[in-house]
Amino acid sequence: SSLDTNLDFNHPDFNLRLEVNAHLRNAIDSYVEQNRKYLERQDKIKVVEALRYMYLNDVLEKDFSSLKKKKIILLLSISPEESSSILSMSYEAFKDMKDVEVWIKPHPFLDLDKVFNLAGMQKEDSDFKIKEGALELFLPSALVAVTGESSAAVEALAFGCRVLIVNVPEWINLSPLRFLDAKMVQTVNSPEKLRSIVAGVFAKESYGNMDKEEQTRVVNRFFCLNENSNIPKKFLMELKGV
Repeated sequence: SSLDTNLDFNHPDFNLRLEVNAHLRNAIDSYVEQNRKYLERQDKIKVVEALRYMYLNDVLEKDFSSLKKKKIILLLSISPEESSSILSMSYEAFKDMKDVEVWIKPHPFLDLDKVFNLAGMQKEDSDFKIKEGALELFLPSALVAVTGESSAAVEALAFGCRVLIVNVPEWINLSPLRFLDAKMVQTVNSPEKLRSIVAGVFAKESYGNMDKEEQTRVVNRFFCLNENSNIPKKFLMELKGV
């Protein structure tokens, strides 16, 4: 089977995408073969809390609906190629939308100049605002998060953002949320679809209809958080057994 389950036989780049998938499959098979002994040591691999994301326990307890504005945040990963695809699609989708503010939140080590060059854009000509600093400073007021395979998508979900995953031919989508069964997460394949979904979200009179149960379920699924405590109990138990 193909790694890209959305391959379309009628797509003009079908043969290229099929070839890329084949190379990826060979790379994965090679990795598994070379690391077979390590991978067979399943009893040595333990799943514990993601310590970096423990703060999300407190976030999930809060209601950010009163802070939400018509703001879109582009969560760009460390990859210039993926980030340029997100930027290009977002620009086409939002360039004519009125009363909407678009923020760019780049990965700390992302070469943003390269991203704009790859997207065929000039940074100074864009109305998108570049935001630097901790992600949690911007997510409370952002209503929509547009991203790719960045783990920041899960953080955005915890803050009550609608998460839109960009899927483009130039980049194989490996987002952890791509095939997730969740109302607050959708995958978009074109600027038109992206614009349509965002327009629908912004058209609502109230932004307070967030699914807290869904947010908690998804965040805990990926980060293994302890809902009742900020103490990483699983991690500490494993340390005791070392």
